[in-house]
Amino acid sequence: MHTDPLLSWRRLFALPALIHIILLGTFLSRFAFFMVWPYLGLMLFQKFALSATDTGLILALSSGFSTLFGIYGGNLADRYGRGRMMLTGSGLGILGMSLFACAASPAWFALGATCNGMMRSLLENQSRAMISDHCPDGRDRELALQLRYYLINLGGALGPLCGLWLGLSAQQHTFWLAAGGYLLYGLLLAGALWRVTDSRSQVLSSLGFAATLQVLARDRAFLLLTLGNVLTMFVYAHFQSTLDLYLMRLSIPDIAALITQLLLINTLTIVFLQLPLVHGLARFSAGQRIRIGSVLFALAQIGFWFTPVSWPMGWLLSAFVLSIGEVILFPALNLRVDELAPPHLRGSYVGAASLYLLGSASAPILGGLIIDHLDGQWLFILCFVLCAIAYAFYFRSENIPVYARAHRQEQGTVEEQG
Repeated sequence: MHTDPLLSWRRLFALPALIHIILLGTFLSRFAFFMVWPYLGLMLFQKFALSATDTGLILALSSGFSTLFGIYGGNLADRYGRGRMMLTGSGLGILGMSLFACAASPAWFALGATCNGMMRSLLENQSRAMISDHCPDGRDRELALQLRYYLINLGGALGPLCGLWLGLSAQQHTFWLAAGGYLLYGLLLAGALWRVTDSRSQVLSSLGFAATLQVLARDRAFLLLTLGNVLTMFVYAHFQSTLDLYLMRLSIPDIAALITQLLLINTLTIVFLQLPLVHGLARFSAGQRIRIGSVLFALAQIGFWFTPVSWPMGWLLSAFVLSIGEVILFPALNLRVDELAPPHLRGSYVGAASLYLLGSASAPILGGLIIDHLDGQWLFILCFVLCAIAYAFYFRSENIPVYARAHRQEQGTVEEQG
């Protein structure tokens, strides 16, 4: 049992300077990004009168390219260096936001969204792997990854509020602020990487893209974890995308206030309770925390399922349970990926783990179909069943031996190629 607390100023200040730069840059870029990104759909409608479908396709390009490019970008980072790929990602972020700021047609907005998706696969994904490279101590690594997740959510929560307060919403030129955030992050990162010593540099991989795919395909523990993540994100995405559509059809009085309260509960839970929960659950393994979070996700679906229309507090309580599950589950999933990834393939594993976005991308489509053609409660029944399946995947993944697994798989792959 650990006697040294995970959350302590001593441990935080002892982290390498590069990690502090990554944490600061993560917050700055996310804050600047979310000052303007939530209003992109409104901007497209006002400027080009695009349909909801066309707007959705442009917005989907970002997550779509982040998913599709994730594994390949991770392989490039493993082979040529994470620092180079992160700086490339920073450049793509600057380019994407600059295109948004200057775009005079929907096509240029689509190109900007594509650059943004590639940026996420290189800059944001590889920052997780970079943290693991430079934090050999497991407790330091966990602290840095937890803080990174916290700062992502803090930036995502404060950015839109600040943008609205400053009157920046739906103004195209304010994307220059987001471009400036990525420029500042890139400059700070370049300065920090310049000072990194060889003794703490990344272990490079000699495997090409096809060989890396073979290693990933043979890693049953990782595949089960990824399948569980896809299902979990499918469930979580309904809270952010289709729950409000369902509530609107229930004729609940003052529905706008209820939806705002649901989102506020989620944001406040993350901002104020993540770090205390990290401290309280520090003695549990990543796998145990994943299972705790999965159970809370399932309980939230039961709450949504059985809450009567006449009791809005039931929706708020269920949202709170789901939010507690989120702050336990999602950081633990990042830790679990780090546990499974061999050092020289961290980038590829982190990139492949981003396949969870397939769940969040498909959720609005299937959720809308269920709400339109079936009783909306079937959505929560489906989500409860998927939570149970995801729990089974996580449990099975945790019980597959990890020691020397990836190294043996890589050796077999190399021998086959030879």
